[in-house]
Parts: sequence; structure tokens; C-alpha cells
Amino acid sequence: EKVEMQTLVTMRAILPTVEILNEMKKFGATEGGKQTIARLDQFICQTQGEFDLVITRRIKTKIANVYSAWVNQNELAKWWGPRYFVNPVCVFEPKINGKIQIEMEAPDGTFYKYLGIVQEIINNEKLVFTTKLVDTHGKPLVETLNTIHFSQAKDFAVLTLHAKNVLATEMGREFLNSQEESWLSSFEKLEALLSK
Repeated sequence: EKVEMQTLVTMRAILPTVEILNEMKKFGATEGGKQTIARLDQFICQTQGEFDLVITRRIKTKIANVYSAWVNQNELAKWWGPRYFVNPVCVFEPKINGKIQIEMEAPDGTFYKYLGIVQEIINNEKLVFTTKLVDTHGKPLVETLNTIHFSQAKDFAVLTLHAKNVLATEMGREFLNSQEESWLSSFEKLEALLSK
């Protein structure tokens, strides 16, 4: 049953006698049911695809310039992340199983560390990689599979990002809520970089 933006789940058990019901209550069946629902909620939060995102951006330049800005870590450091964020650490190895490590610094001095692996790379056509936002202990808060398709449409480079959420802890969900805004801000920075 839908309740505003949530789903209400009700568990019911049909038992043959009241005596059996009373015995089950003695063994904590009610609490066990609540714990089962809580684990279901946690599982859904970690696996649901509600945060999948697709963004297409057209930039007036050659596709090779856009592709280079993705795979050249010095260029990537200039535009990755929301407006006013900087990337004092930006490692991107453009090869299969290449390492990704990006440490973004927010204007307030807070650091956000992303780790990932390049899974597929086709020059000027496609880039597939994972990113994990990790906490200070290295524990993943959010993991995303990112697929970027590159194409040329006359004078415009067209890039399409598909960011598929594969893990989100409760704390990580907060970051996913701003994922689209962050990517759009990053693409604005990318476009500004390429128009210089």
C-alpha cells in the first residue's frame, strides 16, 4: 500500500488456534516480524534502483576533446564534482581495471573520497567504471556503475551518462538525493573548461 512516498508493508499470519498464537507470542514472533521488516527495508535501500540516473549533454566541441577531459586525470580534476568543489587528489587510469581515486574537497573543507575501477573503455565511444563513495574508514556508503556513451552530432559532442546505483547505505542515500544536481554542476564545469 502506497503511503505518500513510501510503501506500507503489513505481515499477517493465519494460525489454526489461539493457543498456537499465544505460544508464538511467547517466543517473540511479533518482534521477529518487526526485525524481518527492518531487514527488508535495509535490503531494499541497498539494492533498489530508484536512484538510477540518465543525463544527456551536448557540448559544442569535438568528441575527442570531451573524451580526453574524462580520461586525462589532470583535466578530470578541473571539472569533476559540484560547483566550488576542488579535487586535490585525482587518479584515473584509462585502461581495463584501471584505478580511480578522487578526493573532492567542499568549500567548507569537508572531504569526499571516491574509489573505483574502469571496467570498459573504447576510445571516443564508451567508458564504464564504478565509483564508491567511502567513509573515513573506507566503508562504502554509495556504489554506482557509470556508463558514458560519446558521439558526435555535427558541431556538438554528445555524452550520455547512465549512473546506476548498486549500493546505498542509509547515510549514502543522502548523497544520492543530490546526485543529479552534482552531475549537472559537473557537466557545466566541463562545458566551461572546453569552451576556453
